[in-house]
Amino acid sequence: MSPAHAELSLRSGTPLTNGTKDGTIFLSSTVSNWLKILEAARRRPQSVRLADAIVLAGHFGFVRRAGGKHANVLKRPGFDRTLNFQDAGAGLAKRYQVQQLLDAIDDLGG
Repeated sequence: MSPAHAELSLRSGTPLTNGTKDGTIFLSSTVSNWLKILEAARRRPQSVRLADAIVLAGHFGFVRRAGGKHANVLKRPGFDRTLNFQDAGAGLAKRYQVQQLLDAIDDLGG
């Protein structure tokens, strides 16, 4: 993974918070601004990197689903929807899944 992208270590039930030192997420300075990721996702949801979608979801309180066998299934306590992210190729998230994330962010008031 290039330095411009997040290095992720998703542990079951661990919040995906920006800039933690406990192994959850380590971000390079070029992707640490979640607002830039959000703006880019709204402009071009088909061009969002999988790692960036997971970072963005983490910023809004989504965590890896405990006990799940798929690494990119995220849930937010008190929120009725689950987010699932899959690689669409070339490290990009699937467009409809990014749109589901954006809809969830809107519903959360973000």
